[in-house]
Amino acid sequence: MDIDNNEILWQNYNMDRDRPLKWMIGNLQLMLKQENDDVWLSHQYRKDDEDESAGKRGVINNESIGSSSPEPSVEELERSRWALPRNVNIVSLKPSFPQLPIVICPENPFRLFPGVDAQIYVCIPICINLCIPDENNLALIKISSVELSYTWFGTFTEGNLCYWISSSARRQIEVDLYRNYLVICPIHIQNNSNEELFVEKLCLHVEGLEIFQDKNQLWSNVTKVSYNGSDHISDIKIIKGPPTEIPHAKMIVESSKPTKKGFSTKTFLALKNLPGIGTHFR
Repeated sequence: MDIDNNEILWQNYNMDRDRPLKWMIGNLQLMLKQENDDVWLSHQYRKDDEDESAGKRGVINNESIGSSSPEPSVEELERSRWALPRNVNIVSLKPSFPQLPIVICPENPFRLFPGVDAQIYVCIPICINLCIPDENNLALIKISSVELSYTWFGTFTEGNLCYWISSSARRQIEVDLYRNYLVICPIHIQNNSNEELFVEKLCLHVEGLEIFQDKNQLWSNVTKVSYNGSDHISDIKIIKGPPTEIPHAKMIVESSKPTKKGFSTKTFLALKNLPGIGTHFR
C-alpha cells in the first residue's frame, strides 16, 4: 500500500515479524525488520536518477519502492541492530530539523535598500526520527531525508559548522504535496542599517523553530532577522505559533532548544567567503 499523506506518515506503526516496514522519504530508503526480540534497521540514499518519482513519496509501507532497478533486501543495506523489550511492537515516525544551522544560498540573490523589509520562503529537508512511543520517546535512529553538505559559516578564527543548501528563496510559496519531506520556513528580513544589504547567503538557526502541519505540508514559525550593518551582528526573533498563512495549523514538533524572546548572531556573509558545495532545494 502506497501512502502519500503527511497525516498518515507521522504516526505509529505496528511491527510485523513476517514483513518489514519500508519508507521512502526524500532520497532516504529506510527499512525495519523484526527478528525474534531484535529489530534490524537498514537505510540507504537513492540517487535522483535511480527513481525520480520515489523521492516525491512520503512513505511506502510493506510494498516495493517501485524502481525499475532491483530492490535491495534489508541485509544488503547499512544495518544496525536493537534489542527491545518483548512487549514493544510499535514504532513511531516523527520529523525534526537537522542538528546544525542551515546556510541558505538563494539561486537569485537580491538587494534590500536601507529601511526596506522582505519576506522569503525557503524549504529545509527534514530529519526522520524513528522512535519507541513511550514516556521517554527513545529514538532508534535520527537521519536526514537527503544527504546534506557541510560548510563553515564565519571567519577562519570563529564561526559555526553548518549544513549548506541552495534554495530559490521565493517571495511567494506554493505548497508541493508530493515533497512532504521539506519544511517551509518563512524568513522576514528587515534592513535597519544605512547601507544596502545584498542577500546572497544567510544562516538560519533551526534549533529554536517548531514544526507545524497543515494538511500535507510542514511549516515552521517565522524567523525575523534585523540587519544592523556589515560591522554589526543581526538581531533574531522567532515568532511563536504558526505563520499567518496557516493560522490554524497544528504544532507537531516543539523546538529542540527553546530560545529567549530574541538573540543576536552573524546572519549574512559574502558568497566568496563560504567554502563547500551545497544541496539544492527549490
